[in-house]
Amino acid sequence: MPTAEATITVSIAEGGTTLGEIEEQVAESVQEAARELLLAACRAMEGEAIGSLRRRRQVAVVKTRPLEVLTRFGWVRLRRQQTVDKGNGQYRYPLDEVLGLAPRQHVPPWVQEQAVALATRVPYWQATRLLAGLVEARLGLSRARHLLLVGDGTGSIEALAGHQRCKATYQLDWWHLTHALRSTFPDRPELGAGRCW
Repeated sequence: MPTAEATITVSIAEGGTTLGEIEEQVAESVQEAARELLLAACRAMEGEAIGSLRRRRQVAVVKTRPLEVLTRFGWVRLRRQQTVDKGNGQYRYPLDEVLGLAPRQHVPPWVQEQAVALATRVPYWQATRLLAGLVEARLGLSRARHLLLVGDGTGSIEALAGHQRCKATYQLDWWHLTHALRSTFPDRPELGAGRCW
């Protein structure tokens, strides 16, 4: 069974330090050690998975590809081996398969659960700040691969995306869409009732 180890070292200033300072130093060291352990464990699991496939002569390693993943310890960059199946020519990532990651998945289940729980209870801007504190990471639109802007159709909604608007998909919210349909077609109430969709 593969194992991974990490060492945590905390330097204590001569003459002592405050509880807040030592607590911050310990937290940072633990987070860094946790990221190192996570990466070491992933390397060990990937090595074992690829070794097993190679012994059966099923795959050949093609190249290494990075994947940024937001974990409970912050952002980590997994360097995964891409392999090609010798039987059918399909490319795959054995590490992703071992970890149960879907293609292009950047968030493990725990972080996703925390994000959903926060986003359903507080405004999104607050949820982002709270989640960033939980996972000790910087979050924001700059890391978004896909952005959905839902609004009333005015130009001000587009401005919210700022320089990210080129990545955004715009969607008119149901209330404003229904209102516009009822105003435009007052003699066709079924259009605003959603029955024709």
